Amino acid sequence: MRLYASIYLFAYTLFVFVAIALPYFGEDGIHFFEHNLSDLGAQQTTGNWAMNIAFMVMSLATVVYGSYALQQHWGHLLVLYFFTCAFGLTAVYQSAGVDTLLLYDYTHDSLHHLFSIIAGFGFMVLCISFFFKLTLTKHRVQTAIVFLIAILLSLLQVQFSQYEGLFQRLLLLICFGWLFFAFTVYDFDKKKRQEKKE
Repeated sequence: MRLYASIYLFAYTLFVFVAIALPYFGEDGIHFFEHNLSDLGAQQTTGNWAMNIAFMVMSLATVVYGSYALQQHWGHLLVLYFFTCAFGLTAVYQSAGVDTLLLYDYTHDSLHHLFSIIAGFGFMVLCISFFFKLTLTKHRVQTAIVFLIAILLSLLQVQFSQYEGLFQRLLLLICFGWLFFAFTVYDFDKKKRQEKKE
């Protein structure tokens, strides 16, 4: 378990560092508060490879640790793979970026936004599936809170576009941080928890 958790923590640390630090190293007019991570990984953005690698590593680490934590829970694993696959594909298909006057691939831009929406939907479904599977009330409450926070921060990105970058970073850091907590702490089987006590 420690190995899988360590892989996840490495990916999460890398993701956090790149998401926060990259805007200050680029020269594309990208600002921390205003521009989101899609802009950092966009087709014409300087250093976009760093953000896209962070996306991919985070996706793979989530699959690895999640597969260990959710053994035999095939329904949850299917939703997890759906979410992580869509999230990872946002790095493969990159958005147009800040300056849409530059030449860019329209198809990649469209697919990037499509997979971003699918990833968000997948995470919501994952939260719901966790909620109905968990046996402890406090874990179900925590899951519900994360679900509501994800909705709130998504709405804030639309309502206050000048702070879109900030809200998206908070959204992703909270979601992936919670996933680590869930994979590490949550018991999805009442029988499994009883066996541990014995």
